[in-house]
Amino acid sequence: FTFDQNSDDSVIKNLAVINSKNTTSCCGLTSMSAGIVVYLSDNTVVDNVRADSYIGILMYYSNGAVIKNSEIISTASNHQYGIRLYYYKDYTIKNNEISNYGYGVRSEYIYEGLEIEDNYIHNNTNYGVYIYNVGNTNARSNPIEFTGNRFVDNNYGIYKGDTSSGYSYAYNIKDNLFKSQSTDGIYSNTYSREWVVENNTFDGDNDQRYGIYLNRYSYKSIFGNNTFSDHTSNDMYF
Repeated sequence: FTFDQNSDDSVIKNLAVINSKNTTSCCGLTSMSAGIVVYLSDNTVVDNVRADSYIGILMYYSNGAVIKNSEIISTASNHQYGIRLYYYKDYTIKNNEISNYGYGVRSEYIYEGLEIEDNYIHNNTNYGVYIYNVGNTNARSNPIEFTGNRFVDNNYGIYKGDTSSGYSYAYNIKDNLFKSQSTDGIYSNTYSREWVVENNTFDGDNDQRYGIYLNRYSYKSIFGNNTFSDHTSNDMYF
């Protein structure tokens, strides 16, 4: 299914999308491929969908889009992205099960207003959620939010992959479970600024290296009331 710039306010509901083309091409309408492609289509809602394809759902520049109540579960070892979001703002991913992909969620160039809430994100071979250039200074008033999720048995729970000084502002990471990732619960190599990390549980299960790993430039961040146990290296690394 492809929804283009003439399909604002569409609702995609109660269906399954299986085995789309094996490509990660982005981001032109003729080159993109996934179980569901949403291209320049604002306020699109994906509700109660089963996605099992090389890329489950791919959204490009589709402000206000919502993905909810869905099973984004791969049955093939080569499937790449459960959900891929590329550009611009105000995406919501809520109450989904996302598993067995290389990347459960990959988000790139989301300037503000990304909400990932109440999802069960597990057994993704590389990253539960991969973040690249997400959250510029606009996020101070419209933050990047991870709330009430369960990250279980991924390689990394949340992984911030960029090194840009222009992004990674104002992340609120609250009330999540990070359990038994192969490497770390939360990883950021550089620039983690104005983050609030509160009321999370980091259960290393004796096979997770760090609960939180923030290497450099973690300015004005708040950490409070988190619970840590059974990490193989340290609970927190700064």
